[in-house]
Amino acid sequence: MNPPDQHARPLVVAGASVRALAASAARAGWQVHAADLFADLDLLDVATRAVRVRPYPEGLPAAVAAFPPGPWLYGGALENHPQVIAEISRDRPLAGCNPAAVAAVRDPGALAAAVRQLGRHFP
Repeated sequence: MNPPDQHARPLVVAGASVRALAASAARAGWQVHAADLFADLDLLDVATRAVRVRPYPEGLPAAVAAFPPGPWLYGGALENHPQVIAEISRDRPLAGCNPAAVAAVRDPGALAAAVRQLGRHFP
């Protein structure tokens, strides 16, 4: 992969494993800064900077805070930790579903009611 464009806007990606997300963002022209459980060589190939986060997910807010200002997005099962999403989102814009949206779709009763209201079946 080509070296990142130094004039590209920074984008932070965070989660348990964000290699695919980072690669996609880099191809789209973002200067990717990544925080995940691995920071493996494949991630380092596509990210401007990658850090391995321990403990996970509690260590993500501190890791993300060290990156340049800019938007962030999550993947790698971070939707299972809406409190971490909320904490990081206090300091930088979130390019994705906010904690309230995550909580709403994780509530089977609320999701069933919304789907039924649209006239669709729901298990």
